[in-house]
Amino acid sequence: MDNSGRAGAILRSEYLIDRHHVVFESGTRWHCACAEFASFHACRHTREAAGMRSAQAQIKESVAAGRSRAL
Repeated sequence: MDNSGRAGAILRSEYLIDRHHVVFESGTRWHCACAEFASFHACRHTREAAGMRSAQAQIKESVAAGRSRAL
């Protein structure tokens, strides 16, 4: 996480999907350097990274829930 923003922390996650650098910033913005993203502001690389991000969040929630039950 990059904490360089004046208004607060900037959330930034980076993924490498099929050799394409995909970035998620500030909670809602995706960026990819592929031609499809340049034309449509969406591409299969960002969709795949979004799926990975969602899965990571679900795993984190499951681990946290398991810890709270163990206490």
